[in-house]
Amino acid sequence: MFLSTDFILHQSVASESLSVDTFSYKNDVYVAISAPSTESCMIFQWDHIEMNFRTYDNITGQSIVGCKSVIIENEVFVIVAQLFGGSHIYKFDDDQSRFKEKGPYKLSNIHTFIVFTHKLERGQDVS
Repeated sequence: MFLSTDFILHQSVASESLSVDTFSYKNDVYVAISAPSTESCMIFQWDHIEMNFRTYDNITGQSIVGCKSVIIENEVFVIVAQLFGGSHIYKFDDDQSRFKEKGPYKLSNIHTFIVFTHKLERGQDVS
């Protein structure tokens, strides 16, 4: 008996992407995909009935190169790294079921983005 280890295509997204990040929140699975050509961070949610990812939210920006999710004390944040215009942090708003920009944090460069993300993941206070 021969077992194949090849993956088969399950679903495609029409945009080119630079990064993909997955996260779980309230028993659902999400994917955040940075798409610089459409200037967006696309958020998809797993559909347990259709057995595929469906569009959930779309965060727009300028030259988005990364979307990184961070879960802190049962709250979900998506950090959107941009080449221009600073990078931004979005927080999931349960009342509106979408991500809203969380101020006053604006990240000026990728190095700051990496340090900030690392501190958030380790539970350190960021000033």
